[in-house]
Amino acid sequence: MPPPSGGFVYASEYDSLQAAADFAFGKVESPHGITDVTNNKTLIIDEPRRIWTPPSLGVPVLDLRHLCSGRIVGTGRLSTKLRQNVAGVPVVRTNGCGYSHFEGFECEGSPESVVFDLNWDGTAGGAALQSNTFVDLLFLNGNYGTNIGAGGFMGSENTFLNCYWQSNVRAALVCSNYNALQQQIFGGNVQNCGIGFWATVGSIPIIHGVGFQLSKECDIRTDGNPANTMSIVGCRTESKNFILNHGGHRLDVSACTQTYPGTVKGYLLYQSGGQAVVRVCKSNNGNVLAKFWANIRVENSEFIREDWLEAHQPWWIPNNNVAAVVEAHNVFAGNTHILARRYEALPNGTDFPTLGKISDYAMVQL
Repeated sequence: MPPPSGGFVYASEYDSLQAAADFAFGKVESPHGITDVTNNKTLIIDEPRRIWTPPSLGVPVLDLRHLCSGRIVGTGRLSTKLRQNVAGVPVVRTNGCGYSHFEGFECEGSPESVVFDLNWDGTAGGAALQSNTFVDLLFLNGNYGTNIGAGGFMGSENTFLNCYWQSNVRAALVCSNYNALQQQIFGGNVQNCGIGFWATVGSIPIIHGVGFQLSKECDIRTDGNPANTMSIVGCRTESKNFILNHGGHRLDVSACTQTYPGTVKGYLLYQSGGQAVVRVCKSNNGNVLAKFWANIRVENSEFIREDWLEAHQPWWIPNNNVAAVVEAHNVFAGNTHILARRYEALPNGTDFPTLGKISDYAMVQL
């Protein structure tokens, strides 16, 4: 194993990818971290015909500790392949990772494993867990494709550009602690995963231009941190359910298309409390569901279904301090054109169209 030359380490010159990473960033037991960050080299995963496997049984293909300002680049997500053959063991695992860049390779795991375990145990010496960039990566055949902050510490401000998540059983990407905030996802694709992007807690405020196909449960799901906001723009889905917003995040959903190929009805948006705007969207099988105190505005959008709107356990005044309200402006639903209409939950109301208050009103020029 030769020493690194200049500012680069070439993986093909080493017995394993881990050995190359040890030269580039320091060994797991003595990483460069912040103190010796200027000793880092860029790790180039060359030799595209090679499948990179773990250096020994039961360990990740790539194990990185206190990685700070690291840069790992392959030859492309279909030509550079990292593969884990042991169930339950990640392909890539970090213990602290900040200001680092990963580009141009495939990570393939097993249905019991996290493919890319972006993690930190809270120990000092590195850049915590934040501000990383992922470009042109493929996360394949795991339980979770990318798990952020499962150790309970940080995991914020990560950016994903044109990445692909495929056939991950539970979810493509999951935020696993309250400080796993500000994930940004631009472009790329999610195919045949249980859930696409899942903020169990934490947040994914930007999801722009992503394609989704055949997510088993839904493409986007939230469960906690209702104070967060999210912008979902220019996405196209072929899944039954697009957004299940159980956490009540404030949503701006714009220019999205739902074209599920089956006949089963689903949801474009399931909103549990919170506020949402749906604008310039089209769905062939989904509708909008308002739950609890959901306040939703739907405008300039089209639904193939006549039953484009439904409610479940809507709140009303005076039993609550806020009522469930939906406003529709220029909405096409089946053969019906709704110019301007307001739906408000009333006492004992369980469904807007039959038991709620419906008001048609004219648009006023100001």
